[in-house]
Amino acid sequence: MVFLIFTDPRKLPAVLLIVPFVLLFLLILAFAQAIVRLQHRGAVLSEKTTGTALIIAGVPTLLLVLSSISQLTWRDSLLAVIFGIGLVIYLRRANFLGNR
Repeated sequence: MVFLIFTDPRKLPAVLLIVPFVLLFLLILAFAQAIVRLQHRGAVLSEKTTGTALIIAGVPTLLLVLSSISQLTWRDSLLAVIFGIGLVIYLRRANFLGNR
């Protein structure tokens, strides 16, 4: 975040503007996976729990990206959170592997 505060975005290549958001996404993803792993008592994460962690990391990152380009409104925030919750519920209830 210090990188974003002390740089002028007009003078940087686009790749360097994306890097902090990718790093933040990976940090939130690792944190979400750790929380999910604690809930499952250290078990190996399934596809559903990995998907849940991806959504948990993706929603705040999306909101930060929209905020950084001055496109974030309260409606966008509400829609992103509702969509994220809906995806998590869908992943939890979906039966991707059949009846095992």
